[in-house]
Amino acid sequence: MSSIYKRKRNGKNDGYVMYSIYAYDPLKNKKRYFNITLGKIGPTLTWDDCLKQKKELDRVFDIKKGGKQEMQLNKAITTYLKHKMIHFNVKPPKNSSMKLQNYHLDKFKEIIVKRYGSG
Repeated sequence: MSSIYKRKRNGKNDGYVMYSIYAYDPLKNKKRYFNITLGKIGPTLTWDDCLKQKKELDRVFDIKKGGKQEMQLNKAITTYLKHKMIHFNVKPPKNSSMKLQNYHLDKFKEIIVKRYGSG
């Protein structure tokens, strides 16, 4: 169900390689399409590197697991953070943006716990 392909813009290849997969998203509790940019083909990235990244991403998404699942809030937050780190495989995020993201996730968790309990 996953594939890699060369991206086209205005009918022309722009050199970027994309990874797409239809997989289970624990945050939305359903399957959806993920489109991830692997990078631009050049001296630092070859097609073979992209194939290796595809295998790694297939392992991350674990295609065999699908369908709706019950998930604890902490598990959903950690899964979300792992998914976000995939997008930063070339350049890691700034510390300030990670702190801000963690702050918002903690606030979200507090609100959910207040409304519905910690179950």
